[in-house]
Amino acid sequence: MTITRLILKNLKKCRKLFILFCLAFLLTCIILPLEGWIVSRLVGCFEIEDKMQALQNCLIIMQTIIAYYLLRALVNGFFASYIKEAFSHTFISYLIADIFASVHAHSVRYFDDEMSGRISTAVNGFARGLVSAFTNTCYMLVRPLCTLIVSFAIIAAFSPALSLSLLALNIPYFFAVYKVNRRFFTLSNDRTKAENKASGILVDSIANASLVKYSGSFFTEQLYFYKHLKQAYRLHAAQGKYQTFSRFAFHAADTVFLSVSILLILFFAKRDNIALDNLFYVYTTLSGMVLSIMLINNFSQFSASLFGSLKANFDIINLPPDISEKENAKTLHASKASITFQNVSFSYVKDRPVFQNLNLKIEPGQKIGLVGHSGSGKSTLVNLLLRSYDVTAGKILINHTDIRDLKLRSLHQNVAVVPQDTSLLNRSITENLRIANPKATTEQIRNAARLACIHDTIMKLLQGYDSVVGERGILLSGGERQRIAIARAILQNAPVLILDEATSALDSQSESLIEKALQNLIKDKTVIAVAHRLSTLHHMNRIIVLDNGKIAEDGSPAELLNRPDGIFRKLCQMQNNGYLTYGENQ
Repeated sequence: MTITRLILKNLKKCRKLFILFCLAFLLTCIILPLEGWIVSRLVGCFEIEDKMQALQNCLIIMQTIIAYYLLRALVNGFFASYIKEAFSHTFISYLIADIFASVHAHSVRYFDDEMSGRISTAVNGFARGLVSAFTNTCYMLVRPLCTLIVSFAIIAAFSPALSLSLLALNIPYFFAVYKVNRRFFTLSNDRTKAENKASGILVDSIANASLVKYSGSFFTEQLYFYKHLKQAYRLHAAQGKYQTFSRFAFHAADTVFLSVSILLILFFAKRDNIALDNLFYVYTTLSGMVLSIMLINNFSQFSASLFGSLKANFDIINLPPDISEKENAKTLHASKASITFQNVSFSYVKDRPVFQNLNLKIEPGQKIGLVGHSGSGKSTLVNLLLRSYDVTAGKILINHTDIRDLKLRSLHQNVAVVPQDTSLLNRSITENLRIANPKATTEQIRNAARLACIHDTIMKLLQGYDSVVGERGILLSGGERQRIAIARAILQNAPVLILDEATSALDSQSESLIEKALQNLIKDKTVIAVAHRLSTLHHMNRIIVLDNGKIAEDGSPAELLNRPDGIFRKLCQMQNNGYLTYGENQ
């Protein structure tokens, strides 16, 4: 999608306000240039020999001037301004909501590749820039152009030759402006990219302030940030230098335009015998013309800078999503779910496959423990099921439906995840739990918290369930965050459950308390448990051992433990008091 299409798409949502604003603004553009012509009629009274007639004309003109100023105040000061505020706020609200949705439509790969600070800076910069572009286009381009057009039209009514001559003076000026702005656009685009990079580093560094502090790497981090900040400043200085020299050149051109225009007025005044009031109008309008040209010049430099920034920010947020829905995507309705990986191949990097022709069938209600060394493909398998990435070959089915044929929202509503590293929104505990089920009642939320053994902890907080958890949930311990994630999964009540080392952050007491909660949670659900601590696999009835992207072992825990040279048995032996002890006791 282009910037133009994005703007037009959101203009349609508030087209009535937009049409009203255009009409009001166009009316002000026509009314404002008439001031000089109306006032100049007073000068014409001095040419009337009959004093009574001259006085009578002056009174009529004064009444007209008063009526004009009242009308201008009403239209420009109230009507146009009020509609502008209503329209701009409505339009920007629609626009930001649209951008918010498009950013969240990106896959996990996008957020892995881009710094969150850079994304947020781009979104805010684009929204603010568009507001500024709209306002300045109206008042620094459209209105001055209308002033010039109306002024030239009035002059042409009594001296077409003078009007054409003044118009001809503007042509080389605007051509020069166009040439200058092409260079200015490039400088602005480069500057914005450098500023976004520096801003992303700043946000990333602050978000990881404890890492920087406790690793003693502040000075290294400071130098790294300063390097990118210096680059942004250098480009900003280059743009400012170019802008200063170009403005000086344009002011010199304005002086030449004004001087030549006065000579033309004197020449045509004598040649065409222009009346005194019309001559006065041309002279007073000349300063308005110069002001309009200066505004257009300032807009041209401003727009080159602004549109360069808009493009740089838009390029970040408008990358086409690599994971998308089909037009007629289906909604999954399931109380139980089977999962099938059918000839699945996948690679993060070309020619370096993680999986090749992987086949795996998980029956409804089956509890799978996913085991393997780091880098064996456990997390990748889960990410493919969640469509964080798409398979390069083969397909993944839930209840015989290819997940690429499902709506993404429907897929994620039917697959609950308890991650190893739980992040929470900087909101209340209730709001964090209600994400999984927006319609959940207060009683349902509290029951889920009790099952996850977190209710008593929450009630000890000063504001209970209304307590705000801080950025990424930093005000809670790792175990508390993970138990909230388990409560969230209980509320979601999805037929498929993914446990990514769900009890890894819990102490021994909490882990023993939560085992019963997990047993209740996984009942009648299809479960995939990614495990590093094998003692967490007590409730699994099938173990899949991955090795270099292949299924090396597949069977019940007892079967795999009885294989003397099996990978699963060796992994158990490496962990003291691990699953092996439990298995032998069984």
